[in-house]
Amino acid sequence: MKKRARSSTRKRLGGFTLPVVAAMLALVGSGGCALSGQSPNGAPHLEDGYAWVIFGADTVVAEIAGSGSDRSRGLQNREEVPPGTGMLFTFDTHEKRTFWMKDTLVDLDLAVLDSEYRIVEILSMEAMSLQLHDTEHVVFMALEVAGGWFAEQGIGVGDQAVIRFADGPG
Repeated sequence: MKKRARSSTRKRLGGFTLPVVAAMLALVGSGGCALSGQSPNGAPHLEDGYAWVIFGADTVVAEIAGSGSDRSRGLQNREEVPPGTGMLFTFDTHEKRTFWMKDTLVDLDLAVLDSEYRIVEILSMEAMSLQLHDTEHVVFMALEVAGGWFAEQGIGVGDQAVIRFADGPG
């Protein structure tokens, strides 16, 4: 798949691209309160339990699913996953994993990240399917977003993420 050229003319607001700001506002507006005020330089702060997953000029404001119950629940029973938002699955052990879409109302894409935060695999998963999706690679972390979001942004296998957690550098 050919990657699209990144525009150098993207508008920025307080150091963040407009799509990032729009995603933050969408998440706040949907009941998930990801932002908690501003730093002295005017940049937004994330609430605990969230992270920015940054791919060049594209950023996902991700809820963190770090416990077994959070990972099992994932994005179930959500009527939408706004563009630029998602869920970051973190694990205590690094191994191949299985995912499914039980009670998940929207199609999702799941990027498997290695220990360097590089995408090694992307799974496309259909809403409400009970099909099991086994990863081909060991999962260090996994990022779930709305179906098609990675392709729309020109993000694919081999792309590098930078992750910034609310409580410090990633």
